[in-house]
Amino acid sequence: MLTAKSQVDALQMIAVQFTKDFKQLIKGEANKISFEIFKDFEGIKTLPVDSKLWYLHHRLNEEYSFLSNELDLFKNVDDMEANYKAIILEKQMLNDEREKWLDSIGIYNIGSVLTYYVGEDSCNTKIKDNSSSLSLGIYNDISFLNKKFSALCDYLHGDFEWFIKNMKIHNMIQVKIVNFDRVKGFIAIKFTAYSEKIADALQELIKANILNLNEKLYILEINAFPGSYHTLQYIKAIKTPLISHAEDKTLRALGLTSDKKGTKSSPDTMAADILWNAGSLQKENSYLSTLNIDIAYKIATDSLDNKPNEKQEEAIYTTLNKKLSIIWGPPGTGKTNTASILIKTLLLLLQNNNLQKNILLTAFTYQACIELFEKIYSRLDARFEDIEFIVIKSKNRKEEFEDFITRSHSWKINLRIINDRKEEYPSFRDILRTNSSKIKVVIAPVAALNGFYNENLESGAPKKCQYKSIGKFFDFVLLDEASQCDVAKALGVLYGLKKEGQLVVLGDHLQMPPIHQVEPPLNIEHNVGSFLNYLRERHHVNPIMLNINYRSTKKIVDYIKTLGYDNLQSSKGKAKFNINHEDIIKNIYKDSLSNDDLLSNIIEVNNEVMSLTHYDDLSSQANPFEAEIVAAIIIEAYNKFYDGTNITEYDKLFWEKELGVVTPHKAQKVMISKLLYGTFPNSKRYIDNAIDTVERFQGSQRKFIIISFGVGDPDIISQEEDFLLNLNRTNVAISRAEEKVLVVISDKLIHHLPEDKEVMKTAKAIKSYVHQYCNTVHTYGITYEGNQKSINLRIHKSK
Repeated sequence: MLTAKSQVDALQMIAVQFTKDFKQLIKGEANKISFEIFKDFEGIKTLPVDSKLWYLHHRLNEEYSFLSNELDLFKNVDDMEANYKAIILEKQMLNDEREKWLDSIGIYNIGSVLTYYVGEDSCNTKIKDNSSSLSLGIYNDISFLNKKFSALCDYLHGDFEWFIKNMKIHNMIQVKIVNFDRVKGFIAIKFTAYSEKIADALQELIKANILNLNEKLYILEINAFPGSYHTLQYIKAIKTPLISHAEDKTLRALGLTSDKKGTKSSPDTMAADILWNAGSLQKENSYLSTLNIDIAYKIATDSLDNKPNEKQEEAIYTTLNKKLSIIWGPPGTGKTNTASILIKTLLLLLQNNNLQKNILLTAFTYQACIELFEKIYSRLDARFEDIEFIVIKSKNRKEEFEDFITRSHSWKINLRIINDRKEEYPSFRDILRTNSSKIKVVIAPVAALNGFYNENLESGAPKKCQYKSIGKFFDFVLLDEASQCDVAKALGVLYGLKKEGQLVVLGDHLQMPPIHQVEPPLNIEHNVGSFLNYLRERHHVNPIMLNINYRSTKKIVDYIKTLGYDNLQSSKGKAKFNINHEDIIKNIYKDSLSNDDLLSNIIEVNNEVMSLTHYDDLSSQANPFEAEIVAAIIIEAYNKFYDGTNITEYDKLFWEKELGVVTPHKAQKVMISKLLYGTFPNSKRYIDNAIDTVERFQGSQRKFIIISFGVGDPDIISQEEDFLLNLNRTNVAISRAEEKVLVVISDKLIHHLPEDKEVMKTAKAIKSYVHQYCNTVHTYGITYEGNQKSINLRIHKSK
């Protein structure tokens, strides 16, 4: 550590001298090299090796991401736009046109809203329509965002505090997108200064015309609040318990010979038991095991038309009886359905025995929390009115919970929604810490737990975080989609679990893993990867596998089985749906492609598993030709799937249940979506939800899934081979389909030979799908922009 620190000192001195020597040529001001990491390391010296590894790996990924974003600030703005990372604000929209547009989209408090015209390339950006962590820069001054505020103070009036003067401009001038019309090329933004003093300093920049809102500007994403700080607080709260110990291979990988010995002064917590003694914990009975689970289960399932199958029932009983359990839910096996019956049985069991307990339902993504809660809520009735449901959600989220509650039931749910506001947390924590006469169910995404546990957040001093209530909140915790949550982030899930509590982990280790920027240490990937794999591989916790797929047809399931689900069974036969022969909407892209046979073959009921390959060696993240083909297929499906119902109802049904498009890059998502907005002007929100990246689709399903890769550039393919050809991503994408699946991919990508041996192993999933499983080839000629293109439609035919 001393050697590393001395090297950083030397680098700092070189940077200072370089800045002096070339002062006239340098634009902006470089960051000083931070020594904070060394201070942090001093504070964790006495902690277990595993704890250090979790924190430092989290911190390394975070710093890598921050550095990447910092480097983007120095890049040419046009290049950033070409790479879909920036939105160029060409000209400010003013007066009548501004008011008319804002009025048409329901924005009436327009005083603080800025509106701009943006070009077509910017409309394809991968920046989300509701992004809030954005920085506003000056197009003709690339150095502006890299300057410190102090460099501009000579031109300003007013006395500014030290912390304001030392702020970088890109951290000061932050905006959020209020509305983005990608078809018209209109965008509305709003400043989001997080303190009055920063807001005042920003206004001074505008008054002095240093930031001229009428000139050409641009916005790009910046770093969010660092999450590794919470990991640091969690490991400090867990301390060094007597049972803590690192694996030998962890010590070898890190060049160590021994771990820190545990101390009696460290708290005896369930979090520590799970982290270092999970293998034994899965065998221990819970306090619920002494109660009559049979009665509660019978009541919970009596009214069900489709009773849980044998494996689902085993999973429910095991999770109630044991302190730790894993439910392995392969695609379409009813994992969320099983979880909903489990929670209903648990609530009935607690009610029958007059037990007032706290339950946490969490998942890595907000959407997974919503879907889990919706499924559970659909099973409840007036018997559960006395149970208090508490939702922690972002204040930027729309009221999804209230929306579905309004339309779902007539009985009144006892629901409290906390909009992630620090002033509400103290009383909320007190409610959970003290015994009361009610069962309480908390629903929150993993990230939202950090703010809740921080008992000094409301003081406004984040650097003085206090995590002093470890093991005092929850009696039963259910973590869904655990494959996406790494060990460091799972610490927040474990922190609040009481000593005699229970943990249920749901997920599928063959689906999406956590997203890391940095490769983990060799041979100990499971120690910093998904929490699900940590339990499986390090502690050999045996999962209960749900083995019947209720979602997909047999042809689709037969392919999914080849990805590692040998025991998976299908409950469905062939696809069954009627074809409508009268178009209800004009397919403008069908005319431009000039090939009806191709679309008819794709929509044909018996063609359930398909791939479409085409030549492309230019596209990096979005392909216009591929996007137009996909748009034509979507409109064709819209026409052919129509069942005669009310068109407004059908429109909603189609986008929410019938059609889904999965893309690896947001740029391809945007390109396809824009082609559809004109045909479906009232369905923008539905389209945005129906076309998305693989990460967002995990846990969802559709009748017809189209997977559009949009990549053909060989250099980009080589750079992203692990990302594009990953087995888990292929699995998630294809397994979303109920009755039809189509993979649209360039010849360059499908024929790419990975350089990395591990990537080569996982690439077989998509390669075998296209070239082996889709075993019948049909070649078509397509007219596109006046040129003839040849494409191959491959269809799986049973032998």
